[in-house]
Amino acid sequence: MIKNCEYDHVEFDAKRSTAKFCSTNCRVKAAQGIELGPQDLFGSTILGGKARLTPTLVKKAYDRQKNLDAFIKMGVAKVDWISTGISDFDALTQIPRGRITQIQGPYGVGKTTLCLNMIKGLSDKKVLYIDSEASLNPELLANLELDATKFHLYNGSADMEDIVEVIKKAASSGDYEMVIFDSLASTTTKAETEGKLTDRNIGQKAFFTHKMIHMTQMDFKRTNTAFVIINQERDKIGTYYPEKYTPGGNAVPYAASLLIQLKTTKSARYPVAKQGAKRHIYLGHEVTATIIKSKVNNPWRSATFKLHYPNPVETEVIEEAGKPAF
Repeated sequence: MIKNCEYDHVEFDAKRSTAKFCSTNCRVKAAQGIELGPQDLFGSTILGGKARLTPTLVKKAYDRQKNLDAFIKMGVAKVDWISTGISDFDALTQIPRGRITQIQGPYGVGKTTLCLNMIKGLSDKKVLYIDSEASLNPELLANLELDATKFHLYNGSADMEDIVEVIKKAASSGDYEMVIFDSLASTTTKAETEGKLTDRNIGQKAFFTHKMIHMTQMDFKRTNTAFVIINQERDKIGTYYPEKYTPGGNAVPYAASLLIQLKTTKSARYPVAKQGAKRHIYLGHEVTATIIKSKVNNPWRSATFKLHYPNPVETEVIEEAGKPAF
């Protein structure tokens, strides 16, 4: 029985009266919704003495909005962003709500200053700041014009056992728009603080960090609270080439939706004015931020932005070998 294939309209010898397609390939592509495009004359083959043109297949158009709505309906949370108030940084990335963000870099690069500027950009939103380094200066907060009624501080302990409880309570309460942990690298454990100086406490911080992430990650998602962790980059010992690592194990790098690396140099400082350079009065320094991991946007993008000092002052110059050391 000679019939026409319902997919490519080629005559074929049908063995059954119900046959609709000349081959399994045609039946599968018809089921997938793959439509025929312009036919390729150079791909013709001979079947039953007749020339059959091999079609160029064009995939059916993807309805993005329909599928996006379906994903959101099934429970995949849409990313909600918080502006940092720093326009150049926002152009690179904002801070995602309900997810974990780690900001890392060497000492002096401006991690804390960046986060304090982020709080200033949040204006009327409540923020919990965990200062495990006990290094915040009230003068600095006032110079940045932060609102004390919206700024909640915890600096009662540097023990991970205590800090995990504070973070867990903040994550489940939903009272804050953002929780900033400054910093993971400076924390310790009670076994270390209450034990002997010669005791070995390898891996304890990584254990508590792992527990903290697993106990709070879903609470941050449920309350749509942004969790920002500040961490240091330190040099690995005994490697053949320079390598960096961040304290606290791998729990944060694996669980974080966004990892931001900061870099700067002394030459990146900029003065108040021309005369300010001679007197070493600097308004701030330029920082290069690189997204080294992202589940919320495209990774491996960089941007350079200016990080301002809240109160520029004249810096004493120490001469060494005929050149200023600062």
